[in-house]
Amino acid sequence: MIVDELGTGQTFRVATLLSIHEHERHELELRDALGDGSLLCRLPPLERARRTLLEMTYAFVPSTQMAGIHAMFPLLELTEILRTRTIPYRRSALAAKQILVDRPDLCLSDSLFRQTCTASYCFHEGAHAIFYERACAEEGLPHGRRYVEIMLASEAFAMAFEQFVALLAIADGRRSTALFLAVSAYANPLDFQRFERDDPGAVERLGRLAVEAPEKVMMIMACAYMVALLRPTAVALPGLSEWLANYADLREENSTDSKHLVSIGLHVEYEFRDRTQRNFYEHLGLRHELEMVRADPLESFLRYDSPIERFLPLAMNSVIPDRCGAL
Repeated sequence: MIVDELGTGQTFRVATLLSIHEHERHELELRDALGDGSLLCRLPPLERARRTLLEMTYAFVPSTQMAGIHAMFPLLELTEILRTRTIPYRRSALAAKQILVDRPDLCLSDSLFRQTCTASYCFHEGAHAIFYERACAEEGLPHGRRYVEIMLASEAFAMAFEQFVALLAIADGRRSTALFLAVSAYANPLDFQRFERDDPGAVERLGRLAVEAPEKVMMIMACAYMVALLRPTAVALPGLSEWLANYADLREENSTDSKHLVSIGLHVEYEFRDRTQRNFYEHLGLRHELEMVRADPLESFLRYDSPIERFLPLAMNSVIPDRCGAL
């Protein structure tokens, strides 16, 4: 059970969560984003990603200050982020303060907090940017089909990175870490409880595995997300978990956990896998190129010159701290 100063009851005081935000500081934090400093302090890959993005001259601004394509076509927000090197975030800490003025004793359950709060996604968009910038540094600005391949791979990496961080939050063990992620990411430790029904102890094992083998965990999940994006209607493919586990070099004794990690990657809503992706590339005039990429044999996404093979290791090195430092 995730436990810390918020207590072990069914609800927590929002004022206590805000107090943790106020007292745990980090030099790279977005001060107005609830728990941003705490997450940077507690989860080193998030700090490494933030530092990498700042070195790449990316800026972080409140979403209300953003203007451009995404104001009319939010589906294209990612293209605007990459073009302007500007990542939006929500001023959730200020919002919490305003709510507490009227309701200072407000208490919420973890699940209600997760379901009703609007999250910032700057960690997700930042991971997109890191993958894209690493690819551009290697071979220049991509166009046509290559652009589609790199953008699909960057989506897979961003999703895998978030889930990897959520697994690290399991190992961290603090309830407030999970709640701060709930307003900072699509992925959250609270979502992993489905594994416990059939495999008690699975969540704790996955958290430990993320700490011990970060590259392998992120690799297998990124590959699973690529499968989901390339085969939107696929539910199960024979031997998929074994294939991806071998590629990620996960030991045979981790076979059950490998299946769980692949399951995380395939657990993407059909609406996003299919319609959202098709609409995105159609907006960009690249619908035909998307269909060409998806028509290739599935194993093509791991060919020698594929974005996963060439750029995923570079992107992972940009967010995983040196192995001499603890995750």
